[in-house]
Amino acid sequence: MKESYIEGQITTEAGSVLVVSAFISLSDKLGALKVMWAIGRSQYRVEPGIYAAGSPDKDSPVMVSANYKLSFDMLRKSLAGIDA
Repeated sequence: MKESYIEGQITTEAGSVLVVSAFISLSDKLGALKVMWAIGRSQYRVEPGIYAAGSPDKDSPVMVSANYKLSFDMLRKSLAGIDA
């Protein structure tokens, strides 16, 4: 199943990397609301791995986040317009 925040993938020297959107969708917002109500809190996570935002190259900054989706969403939202 493709997650709604995945926009595509890029090929790097290290292999294929998924590209994420900086846009927080209605689905993301509804998921966050459910977590605040303790619905599915332990399942609200992102598959561990390396993700890209924008069109990064070898000199782009690297950001690190936990695999908890709320943290991941805050990070990718802040990366709008940044290649990382």
